[in-house]
Amino acid sequence: MRFNAPSLKNKTNFFRLLALSQKAGLGIRDSLISIKKTEKQAGLLYIIDDMIEQLNQGVNFSSTLRNHMYIFKEEEISLITSAEAIGNLPDVLEEISEDLENEQKINQKIKKASTYPMVLLSFSIIAVVILLLFVIPTIVGMFPSQDSLPSITVFMLDTSDFIKNYWYVILLTVG
Repeated sequence: MRFNAPSLKNKTNFFRLLALSQKAGLGIRDSLISIKKTEKQAGLLYIIDDMIEQLNQGVNFSSTLRNHMYIFKEEEISLITSAEAIGNLPDVLEEISEDLENEQKINQKIKKASTYPMVLLSFSIIAVVILLLFVIPTIVGMFPSQDSLPSITVFMLDTSDFIKNYWYVILLTVG
């Protein structure tokens, strides 16, 4: 049974809470039980339940993560495997949560940085379509003979006619 994958924010909070409870002296199983009590995201709850069940069967923590590779990255699992062997699991869990938090910040900056260009592109496309569909045909209609129009104007008129006649094809192609 699979649920929606936890978001990056859910995953960051999971590792942060796990690090805090480990630093407080709780064992992995008890830490997971504690986190489970406050977690609301169904996908993460399912994973935590599965991890607790595996820990009860004697499986080590990194192996329980490996069973959920669709959520946890190989790098995270490798770091945790090493930390289990060395004995610095709380520090590594905190480091992973900080890395995930930095990843979140970078993703937010990328979204912010791409918003303005997308808005400009949208307005530009709308402006060009308005020009081609309404303004240019109106201006050209003022000239009695279309034989004497410059080739660029004729091209724009043909483009305007194409958009008017085949707008649905354009929408299907873009969409």
